[in-house]
Amino acid sequence: KNIISDVLAASQKYMRSRKNEFSFVSLRDVERSMKVLVWFYQQSEDFLSSYTQLNEDQKTLKCLIFAVGVCYYPSLVTKEEYLAELCRYFPSPMNSAAALQEEILFCQDLFLHNIQTRETIA
Repeated sequence: KNIISDVLAASQKYMRSRKNEFSFVSLRDVERSMKVLVWFYQQSEDFLSSYTQLNEDQKTLKCLIFAVGVCYYPSLVTKEEYLAELCRYFPSPMNSAAALQEEILFCQDLFLHNIQTRETIA
């Protein structure tokens, strides 16, 4: 089975099922997610330098988590429910909502740590 297509299809299905979310999904979201996944993969030497024992499959899955963390996760009100839906497509040790959230927060922290803000921004 292709985990990437399963996760992106599940993300699309989940987003469409949300009546209370303020988002509209289209195939452009899948295309955007793939572009973000490829970008993360191309930058993985920088992003994943602390993970020295990752094989190519593990690296790809982490980049997939980062991609859905950028493309779908931020717009959701019920983030935990979304991650609980997605985690079943991932192998251990990434097959829990908590593990996916930990990876997404790791990615967010990397970006936030490297953003320099002006002192006047609250």
